[in-house]
Amino acid sequence: MSSTESSDLQAIFQFVKDAEGKFDQDLCDVKESSLGGVGVFAKKDIPAGTTLLQLHKNSIFSASNSSIANLLNDEQIDGILALNIAFIYETTVFKDKSAWYPYLKSIKIEDSQDNGKLKLPPAYWNETDRDLLRGTTLDTLFDALTPQEEVERGFEIAIDLAEKWNEEFGLDIPKGYLDITDIEDSEAIKSRFHKFVAVAYAISARVFEIDAFHESALVPVADLFNHHVVQPDLKFISLFDVCDLCGEPGMCKHMLAEEIEEAKEIEKQEKENKISKKKQDKPTAQTLDNALLEKLETDLQKEIQEQIDEKEEELKKDKELDPDECIDMTTVRDVKAGDEIFNSYGELSNVFLLTRYGFTIPRNPYDVVHFGSRLLELVRNDEELKNRALWWSETGYDKYISWFKEQFPEDHGHVHGESCDHDHDDEDDHDHEEHDEEDEHEDEEDMEVEDEEEEEGEEDEDMEEPEEEKEEDKPWLSELEIDYEGEPNPALLAACNLFAMEPEHFTEFSKEIEEDDTKMERLLALDNDGTNSFLEKIILESQTRLQETLNANTSDEINDEQKQCAKDLVNAELEILKKALLPLQK
Repeated sequence: MSSTESSDLQAIFQFVKDAEGKFDQDLCDVKESSLGGVGVFAKKDIPAGTTLLQLHKNSIFSASNSSIANLLNDEQIDGILALNIAFIYETTVFKDKSAWYPYLKSIKIEDSQDNGKLKLPPAYWNETDRDLLRGTTLDTLFDALTPQEEVERGFEIAIDLAEKWNEEFGLDIPKGYLDITDIEDSEAIKSRFHKFVAVAYAISARVFEIDAFHESALVPVADLFNHHVVQPDLKFISLFDVCDLCGEPGMCKHMLAEEIEEAKEIEKQEKENKISKKKQDKPTAQTLDNALLEKLETDLQKEIQEQIDEKEEELKKDKELDPDECIDMTTVRDVKAGDEIFNSYGELSNVFLLTRYGFTIPRNPYDVVHFGSRLLELVRNDEELKNRALWWSETGYDKYISWFKEQFPEDHGHVHGESCDHDHDDEDDHDHEEHDEEDEHEDEEDMEVEDEEEEEGEEDEDMEEPEEEKEEDKPWLSELEIDYEGEPNPALLAACNLFAMEPEHFTEFSKEIEEDDTKMERLLALDNDGTNSFLEKIILESQTRLQETLNANTSDEINDEQKQCAKDLVNAELEILKKALLPLQK
């Protein structure tokens, strides 16, 4: 959902026009969306393959082309932190002197309709408001209610750099953001830190992955298109493989320099490997080699200059933008007049949409309910289940995964179902930048802690397991989910069947698995009373806790929209649990 206000639109359109970009307002109308904020709508039927927006990359805003690009580069600051700092300087220190200010000022960190409250991610709500999401998948799986150390560290880096640049270059320190005059004034520091976080949150909701030079950037107009979870109308196009030093596609002076260096290195190696029989020939050969090298360098420079001259001449003739130097937003299917035109941020659950982009959507098919923490609570209080959980962590789970991949090769790499969006070594994004979705799963480490507490008299070195082994215990607890349709995934089915077994059956099963892993098949069944009762129990407990969360009190520090998003997320999980209970209670 775009948070741009209607009053800022004309300035954005003028910015695009001044940058010689193209936004087809004959086809598109930007107005209030039923999703909230503004959206882009089709004025007439638009066929697939129509480019609605084209902008030269020079007109997008990134850390690499910001007013402090050289300073950030000197300090080796990149990524979202660099973009965050650049945005703060551009909108506070440079302001009207910045070419991007007419666009950047439309990105608000405060809610103008709700007493100027900062828009913060859930991890930075106060304790009362964080209770609105306590016990949800956002909390139990992603730990997204816990402030992140790397954000605090980024704030400290930004303050240090602001002071350094002020002392060395006389660059003003951004007021209200990085100007810390009294380190004892905790309220002032908290206020500035929250504004720093709010900037990061606003940027994360709009950022696009551009190319090897710009990396993450803000793109005027492109961020007005709202997200559709299933059927996006657009694709974002940008040539990624460009020079990471200047952003030029194709040959540039940096690539030329690399080629020359490579040629020199080849020539050097050939000389070192050559066995000369005639000493007098050596100076002549060296002179010839140097002459050839100089000619190669001259020819390459001449060729590059000719390419540059040709490109500039073409641009002068027809004023057309070079597609390789632009970003495009192009329709991928026909759009009917009057329909809102949607982009896609990726196949993301409401948990990710809320923590990264600040909104939720109804009936999101990528929503799941996580049960890792529920299973962990049961294990903590039952010695028999604790032993089974340890066996599963150390032996059973790996065998189960191997067996599952052999039996269901089509699900290789996503054993637990297709609806989750948390980290499985790859992450995807909204044609927006990848996200860094936090997937800490700290609860899993408690399994080891509980086991250690039994041996109170042991020495520390005997109790603690190596960090690598603790990490290996994490996956199975993080995989336990029920999907949007109310179906338990294979990992959850396996755990429920395992924990619901009678003790003698578990003893027999664990021995059989050592010799015949095909016995794992019984862990995918959901047709016995024991497993059904076990699953029903944890679902009912989850329902009760989520209902308590839904009825939690709220403060006035977050806006009504955020409160509603929290309730929508909880209600979505309750609906999933309701679907899951139906077949169990028949």
